[in-house]
Amino acid sequence: MAGITHLELFQKPALKALVDLTEQDVNETIADRFLPTVNTYDRRFAYDIIKNNQYIAAYIGYGAEPPVVDRNAVASKMGEIAYFGLKDIVTYEELQSINEARNDAEQRAIIEKITVKNIDLLNGLRKLIFVAKMEALTRGTHSYDANNVKVNFDFGVPETNKVALSVGQDLDTPDFDVIGMLDEHVQKYAEANGKAPDVMWVSRELNQKLLRNAVVIAEAGRAAGATRASQAEANAVFEAYGLPPVQVITDRFVQYKDIYTGDIVRKEVMPVNRIVMLSEGVGEYLLGPTLENNFQPGLFLEAYDKKEPIQSVLRAVGAGFPAPEKISFVYHIDAYTP
Repeated sequence: MAGITHLELFQKPALKALVDLTEQDVNETIADRFLPTVNTYDRRFAYDIIKNNQYIAAYIGYGAEPPVVDRNAVASKMGEIAYFGLKDIVTYEELQSINEARNDAEQRAIIEKITVKNIDLLNGLRKLIFVAKMEALTRGTHSYDANNVKVNFDFGVPETNKVALSVGQDLDTPDFDVIGMLDEHVQKYAEANGKAPDVMWVSRELNQKLLRNAVVIAEAGRAAGATRASQAEANAVFEAYGLPPVQVITDRFVQYKDIYTGDIVRKEVMPVNRIVMLSEGVGEYLLGPTLENNFQPGLFLEAYDKKEPIQSVLRAVGAGFPAPEKISFVYHIDAYTP
């Protein structure tokens, strides 16, 4: 046979086992602490998120039409919007190598190469889940633009939780009182939520500005003329003032392939100038059922053969969406103008 589906490793039971196996090796992401993935069997879960969450404002537009606020229109499209997938092609040359292998070792090497493609697809889906979570936490929004439908979701971060520091009173000012500023906003956070934030996320670039801040350097007890504090010294200063720990987000961008266009998409998941204060309990990421997965929640992997042109397709799909419950646990401070 010209394809791969006659091979046991590319049939449904083996592919399901591969999904389960790779799930065991998945490391927790920084976003999982605040939006853990939870399986749901509700086929209308995405529809209900929009219809029942009073905080989510969604703007939907078709083609060249200007976006409009229409909760019913968005809800009607949520099945498509929550659905995500990736695919890869087993080339004609690879199919030849499998089906005309000179020995078992040669065939096994090609099969292993295709299995790696499958694992990459599954990890790619997990990357898309990570992007959606990070957008909800660091931007308070989530965007969808595919199949001639454009939707922007605003998860309803309170306006009082969105702060932009003024030029001259921000981290670009060397002697800016960043400790006093952070203390002020931690107090506001605590008054609104009954607790201080668990962590403050910052980019590598913003963290460098913290380490070079004159107030932080002085509080760290550095010698006269010192131009920066160490990370440990800065952390000790923040802890001494009762501020949440700083966590540096070293990778601000995520890359993945668009399933519709084939283009490589580079998505920013952490704004360079933003301090993101967070507490556990923001909400969940609901991973729902799909038709391909027999209406079971979770990721699904399949392989199928085509005759014209002769090729085999590897395809991974899922359906999920962030479902914030305590969006007031998200607090943004734009600490300088990039």
